[in-house]
Amino acid sequence: MLALSAWAQAPTKVWDRTLGGSNADFPYAIAATTDGGSVVGGYSYSGASGDKTQDINGNNDYWVVKLDASGKKQWDKTYGGNDYDVLRSLQQTKDGGYILGGFAYSSRSGSVSEASKGGADYWIVKLDANGNKQWDRRIGGNDHDLLYALQQTADGGYILGGSSFSKISGDKSANPYGFSGADGWVVKLDANGRKEWDRTLGGTNADELRSIEQTADGGYLAGFSTASPVSGDKTKPSKGGYLDYWVVKLDAQGQVQWDQVVGGPGLDYFVTAHQTRDGGYILGGHTDSEVGGDKTQPNRGGIDYWVVKLDAQGQRQWDQRVGTTVGDTLGGLCQTSDGGYLLGGKTRGGIGGDKTQARRGGYDYWVVKLDASGKQQWDGAFGGTGSEELVSLQQLADGNYLLAGASYSGAGADKSEASRGNADYWVVKITSGAQLAIQGEQVLCPGGAVVLTAVPIPAAATYQWSTGATTPTLRVTQPGTYSVVVTFADGQTRTAQHQVTAFAASLTIAGDSVLCAAGTPLTLAATTTGASAYQWSTGTTTPTIAVSQPGLYTVVATYPSGCTAQARLRVLASPVLPAFSLGADTTLCEGAQLLLRAPTLRGVTYRWSDGSAGATLAVQQAGSYSLTVASACTSQTATRRIATKSCLLLPNIITPNGDGLNDRFRVAGLVGTGWQLLVYNRWGQQVYQAADYRHEWGEQAAPGLYYYHLRQATTNTAYQGWVEVRP
Repeated sequence: MLALSAWAQAPTKVWDRTLGGSNADFPYAIAATTDGGSVVGGYSYSGASGDKTQDINGNNDYWVVKLDASGKKQWDKTYGGNDYDVLRSLQQTKDGGYILGGFAYSSRSGSVSEASKGGADYWIVKLDANGNKQWDRRIGGNDHDLLYALQQTADGGYILGGSSFSKISGDKSANPYGFSGADGWVVKLDANGRKEWDRTLGGTNADELRSIEQTADGGYLAGFSTASPVSGDKTKPSKGGYLDYWVVKLDAQGQVQWDQVVGGPGLDYFVTAHQTRDGGYILGGHTDSEVGGDKTQPNRGGIDYWVVKLDAQGQRQWDQRVGTTVGDTLGGLCQTSDGGYLLGGKTRGGIGGDKTQARRGGYDYWVVKLDASGKQQWDGAFGGTGSEELVSLQQLADGNYLLAGASYSGAGADKSEASRGNADYWVVKITSGAQLAIQGEQVLCPGGAVVLTAVPIPAAATYQWSTGATTPTLRVTQPGTYSVVVTFADGQTRTAQHQVTAFAASLTIAGDSVLCAAGTPLTLAATTTGASAYQWSTGTTTPTIAVSQPGLYTVVATYPSGCTAQARLRVLASPVLPAFSLGADTTLCEGAQLLLRAPTLRGVTYRWSDGSAGATLAVQQAGSYSLTVASACTSQTATRRIATKSCLLLPNIITPNGDGLNDRFRVAGLVGTGWQLLVYNRWGQQVYQAADYRHEWGEQAAPGLYYYHLRQATTNTAYQGWVEVRP
């Protein structure tokens, strides 16, 4: 049990990474990614140098770095304009890409695609999975608007939070509550970055919004440092000092549901808040308050970390002060998988107060683990010989933790790499207990096997695989998820999983599959990702080959895992296109339809003169119609001319005698609608009118001679003449 106690109370470094260019680089956020790696971002003054592969756009830019699970850099991206652009928050999105948020002073330039709204604006950048920009949005009013937090919401959109000095203008729909300081400003965007609504929150003094998070009910929790009295949205009085924590619960549309003020008699500076698994909330920041108000423990010395637990209605449940005998400022806070909490920030204190480890240099990273009731379980200090400032932390799926912040140190103490410039990103992975990993290939070749090895630290006493095996290694021949439980000498256990997937590679042969003429070569290319070797059926071992004869061509690609994939392409000789005809020129009655047919040929495409590509074309109008039949190499065209004529038959005698044979003025070949018929007697008096004639007139007409006028308004076609009605 002594070993277990040591593991539980003395976190150790797994690895650390220094990232930077030749100038100053300041991180603000780190997030775990679904591939087991992480992404860290902040802002950079460096040009292309060190770990930074792209030049600076203005004074400083957003700088984002993607790391794999071992902390190795996979890519980095720089985004910004011609002035100052400061990244403060980032997150991996549901589509595997990333959302970046901060504020931009730059005008439209570089990566900034929209003009300034006035002063600094919220600036949101959406990246794909490889870090390439998909879109950016600028949100702001007529003054400074500083974004500090953002989160993707359950509907695929985004919630933004920060501080605003703007009046009604631009994207801001409400004026400030006071005449001094800033208000909080919450903005909801849809999945494409379009504004859905915004909400100004504050009192008559300064209220700095530093945290925004969607809650389980679809609403939001906004967290502030506040200097305001009861006013505006603030319904609770100050607890005594200049600054208090202030949290505001919003519904899904941004309307205030409740607010709560938490503080002591001194200065209480809010940093972050999160909803907890029990539906309540954990608030974190730092304070110089002594006992009083909501603070139940005396100051350790200078400034201390201070966390406060609220229930779901915002009522205080407990608070915990954590500190050294000198100043300690909180940078980040998260709830852990065991229901407890990890706090992290910077300190220049040595052993003393709540700190059990010696000082490394100037300021160090200092992390403290609390249980679910706020009781300290362990703490750890990490740093170089200079100063470090922790600004963000996160627990990983494996139970370990990532810490991120700025470092001014070279190699030394806990820092394994030299400084790149003035200030660098410094990412540290730590563990607080026994570790277990499974080593082995993740891809299973068809018909092959993969050997998995359990690697515990320290050495394990027993092994129990999900297959029933009890050895340190396991040979698997089927894809699936394999787990192992190891038991250590003190009875402690750890579980690890390893997924083995069936090999799958997309291998195709790109190139023309038709030879236009024998002896004219084609280029065929094996198209895939990650192949290390190629073998064509011709004996060629390059990714591309030239072929000049029809036939079946095969390529086998080999991949670093040792697996292979095969693709085939049959190359055909181009068909010879015969001359063809669409038929002789002809004349159609108006309204009649003629179906033109293409010749039946294989391996060709059709293109009619109207742009259609079917095997037939129905025509009704006069004109010249053509068809082009094309193979991969040549084409043939045929044309047929179509004329039209009126085939309308108008009777000149009707006999409405009831025999049903010629009782009405029936027009044969009347095509379409909208035919207007006017009928006049021999003295010019109108006796009949129809706007859409349907062969109705004649049965009731008196014997005599009538004049008719038949006209279709849409085509302006008209017919007139005399018709005799006989008894």
